[in-house]
Amino acid sequence: MPFLPPGEISHQALSSEKMPKLSQKVSPSLYGRMKLARLLTMSDAELGVMAGKLEKDPRFDSLVGAGALSVKPFSRAFFATRKFAGQSLTDAAAGVPALLDKNAEPVALMKKIGQKKLQALFLGDAPVSDKQRIKETGLSPAKVALLRDFLDQVFVRSEFSAKPEAAAPKIFSTVAGIIIQEGKPVLRFFNRDVWKGRYSLDDDRLKVHLHELGSEDRDRMEKYIAKLSHVDRRKTTLYRVLETLMDAQVAFLKSGDPCTRQPLTQRSLSTAVDADPSVINRLISNKSVELPWGTEAPLKCLVPSGKTLAREVVGSVAKELGDMSDESLCEVLAEKYQIHLSRRSIAQYRAELGLGGRGRR
Repeated sequence: MPFLPPGEISHQALSSEKMPKLSQKVSPSLYGRMKLARLLTMSDAELGVMAGKLEKDPRFDSLVGAGALSVKPFSRAFFATRKFAGQSLTDAAAGVPALLDKNAEPVALMKKIGQKKLQALFLGDAPVSDKQRIKETGLSPAKVALLRDFLDQVFVRSEFSAKPEAAAPKIFSTVAGIIIQEGKPVLRFFNRDVWKGRYSLDDDRLKVHLHELGSEDRDRMEKYIAKLSHVDRRKTTLYRVLETLMDAQVAFLKSGDPCTRQPLTQRSLSTAVDADPSVINRLISNKSVELPWGTEAPLKCLVPSGKTLAREVVGSVAKELGDMSDESLCEVLAEKYQIHLSRRSIAQYRAELGLGGRGRR
């Protein structure tokens, strides 16, 4: 499968001119495995520099002038606003401080019950039921639920906004931010030089243009077009990956609750975007996105395996419902999260997480 949309570059029309094949699986003899790996892991800043050099090449203008090449915008590519030396999403929340500012009622409830009870009943490691919280705080069931849900949100945002280690900025490249607009997640790209458009070749006009060139110039042009196609391949594949992840994880992006993520393997993601699994692995290994609440997370957090996700959900629910038996927990997971586990698996996850087991009861 080609990376470029159908109708943009035809392999058959260019085969007689010995044009490089723009297939999804790049031949090592065409580009080289090391160069391919470098291109896939390249940051947007580096790719922008490469694209800029290619577009300043006189051959770019000659192809555009001949009508053989055009730059077509991505259908849903919008850009983030720039703020001082950094970047920001106009519609993104500011993280935990913004969450506190916008929720006066739960903040007031925390002040009412005091630091000691808040720590013991809501923030401690030991499991505490809502029934016990109601009894010891004097709050209504609705207010206890409100405060618990609010603290869960604070915890989630704090986890995602934790400061990375010193090496993290060198490892992860933030390619885009996600905001919620009219109830749907929408991408906002940070690097305009990269995401302003994809390269589109007109088969017939390119064929005519190549015929007008001498043998040596034609060979150089073919190599140049190959470079353009490789840059475009990286952009187009990553764009498809981002859109696929937004569609798959819409519940998480809207709620901020990690337990609402859908299990998604890199193999299934590669099938969805018509790419080789090794391409997807390299492509997302060092990329990150800014989440709707204004914090940054690796793309891999949007590609959780079924086992990893089940373990995390078991841990979250088991902490909240500490008195529940393993068998009852199986029913809650199936009904609320559509996660179907055996009682033995629940017990194993609880043991691994240090939460103990409650047996059948």
